[in-house]
Amino acid sequence: VLHESDFEGLKKLRVLDIQNNLILAVSFSTLSSLCSLQSLTLDGNNMESVSGPLKLPKLKYLSMENNKLHSFSGSFFAPLQHLQFLSLTGNLLTKVPLNLPKSLLSLKLERNQLKIIRFRDMKHLENLSELFLSENQLSSVDGAQLLPNLTTLELSRNHLQTMPLRLSARLQKLDCSNNFIQRVTAQGFQDLRDLKHLFLDNNTV
Repeated sequence: VLHESDFEGLKKLRVLDIQNNLILAVSFSTLSSLCSLQSLTLDGNNMESVSGPLKLPKLKYLSMENNKLHSFSGSFFAPLQHLQFLSLTGNLLTKVPLNLPKSLLSLKLERNQLKIIRFRDMKHLENLSELFLSENQLSSVDGAQLLPNLTTLELSRNHLQTMPLRLSARLQKLDCSNNFIQRVTAQGFQDLRDLKHLFLDNNTV
């Protein structure tokens, strides 16, 4: 359990790591006094819910891997105007959280239960460079060109039957290994002039 008073007075604390404990829920008003916090790690707890918004204006790194999180409120991430790295790997998410910070550079959502990706809900993430979606339940991916600075897209161990459509022209790494892709055509790569790493192993081409 975390209490409201646990972190009072820690005005200069920059890094807080409380991973691999038995925390069931976090009310982020508990952390709101940590006005200098830049890195928060909550991996490997038993968190099923979080209540926000998360008012940590200087936070750059947030990791909540390997919990039991199903969803986030629409306002949860809104105050995090400087967040660059967010990892929600290993949870129970069925959709990408809304209103993620525009400042994000890297987003990790591996090992969740995502069945669809709506890139139009993410098009404000114009700085996003890395998107990790491996080990979900995606059957198709279309429209990543709405993320103009995306250079890495990882989609291994999903249910893809076709190559992703309309990808970012700046993409350098595309991992579609361990899917059910049957056909690969030159047309799918005609705009990917920066592509350096392509993984298509363990498909049905």
